[in-house]
Amino acid sequence: MSMYSGRIENLLNNISNEIEVEETLKELESVFASMSDSQLADHVKEVNFGVVFDSLNSCNRDQILYACKILNLCLPKIPSLELCKKYQEAIIRAIRHPEKEVKEMGLKEMVRIVNGNHLLMGLTQKDEESVLFSIVECLCDKEISVGLKAVDLLVLLGQSGWGMSLICNPRVVQCIQAKTEVDEVYKARLTEVVVKIGKDSSDRLKQMEALGLLKGSIETLTSGDILAIMATLEVITPLASTTHGLEFLVKNKILGLLTKKLVSLENDPLATVLYPGLAKFFGQIGQKCPSDFMEFCPEVLISLLKNVEDDDVNVYVTSLESVALIASSAMGKKVLEKFDKEMERVVMRCYQSMTLLQNEYRLRALGAFANLIHVEFLENPDSLEIIAGTDIIDTANKKLAEKWFNKVGKAALQSIIDMSKQPFPDIKHAAYNVLKELASQPWGQQKIFQHPGLLDYLLDRTDEVLLEGKKDKFAIIETMVESGTLESVMSDKAVVKKLKDFVNLGPEYRPAQMQVAVEGAE
Repeated sequence: MSMYSGRIENLLNNISNEIEVEETLKELESVFASMSDSQLADHVKEVNFGVVFDSLNSCNRDQILYACKILNLCLPKIPSLELCKKYQEAIIRAIRHPEKEVKEMGLKEMVRIVNGNHLLMGLTQKDEESVLFSIVECLCDKEISVGLKAVDLLVLLGQSGWGMSLICNPRVVQCIQAKTEVDEVYKARLTEVVVKIGKDSSDRLKQMEALGLLKGSIETLTSGDILAIMATLEVITPLASTTHGLEFLVKNKILGLLTKKLVSLENDPLATVLYPGLAKFFGQIGQKCPSDFMEFCPEVLISLLKNVEDDDVNVYVTSLESVALIASSAMGKKVLEKFDKEMERVVMRCYQSMTLLQNEYRLRALGAFANLIHVEFLENPDSLEIIAGTDIIDTANKKLAEKWFNKVGKAALQSIIDMSKQPFPDIKHAAYNVLKELASQPWGQQKIFQHPGLLDYLLDRTDEVLLEGKKDKFAIIETMVESGTLESVMSDKAVVKKLKDFVNLGPEYRPAQMQVAVEGAE
């Protein structure tokens, strides 16, 4: 018996006998909190947490919170099968508790049990329905934290055939529709559940659509409630990156509706509020399905390219991001190559934004610039073999990326280097990402080697104080070494060896003289 065992047993007995329950729970929580992870894992095996669960049945909020803290500390250390066998009923009661902290704890542990394929062991169909009704109540809880945990649980359930059968039970569907239709927030949460389940499975999306679980989101998008449209637009955007999701959006005339909203920016003052979400939505389609993008909504690309010249900084930076997102894919570049003059304006506006605007917009513009020069190599996802003929596309895209980079002039590289030396970690990281994109391509490697002092700067391990910065610089050199083109670009074998040695030492290596300096300071 350890030093803790007797004390824990005494405290649990006091709780069971209702002796100063709140203070005893507080002391018990302190005992568990003082243990190491391994000690806690050992001791929870010996403890019956039934009395702690029983302590939740109180009007004393402090008592409830102490009990909840204990359960949050200890239950994750119990294997999911054992947890289900011992405490399934108590956890089900927890998600029906009036206090949000208890509901959150119960939902979190239910997620763990579902992950272990153990949920609702030994329950009748009627009891299963009752549990699903309670989860739906949590989905429609006024507390955001409870609602989001219910979203996670329902999504996890929907990833298995058994879980889908529970969700699609007619009585459960009826409950879901009745509970969610009263509030746009609840509709958005339901839409998030359906989208997260359906984006990876055409059959599941069709099944939920047939049951009317997406009816509310379609109605919202056709309404005049701007805030509700924004929320729904955000949660349906992942559907836009899948073929079957795009089919759903086209079939239900959502794509056409959203296209009209985006291209009406000049005529509809409210469209400006929706524009960032709309641009992101269509950027996803353009990146993942560029041919479908041009087939179903070619006018959107024209609008995005035009809006790069808008006077509203939010509009034009968002447009830059969306065009750059499309450009980040191999086939997206192929589409954009036809818009030579427009893309020249995009590149110049992007460079101006990342050098002249406030940090918030500079950061986004740097991300867009990295996407513009990114080259995605086409591969067959099944065999991981290069698809026949795609080497031609890859070569063309490298040339296009180089062409776009060169449009901003010789000062561009120095500007990016200067930003990597700024004291703002997010700007520094974004600038390093641009350099990393350069390091992945032969023409970019040449620019790095030819720019005075740049290679030495990247190889200098002493100038970055934060580990994130060290890792960013390391990633640039590592990208060059692993690119497969280093030797063909750099003929000096000594330099090649130096780069490879740098990578072999890892990102956290400290030169000996630096270690001596640090030890001296200590």
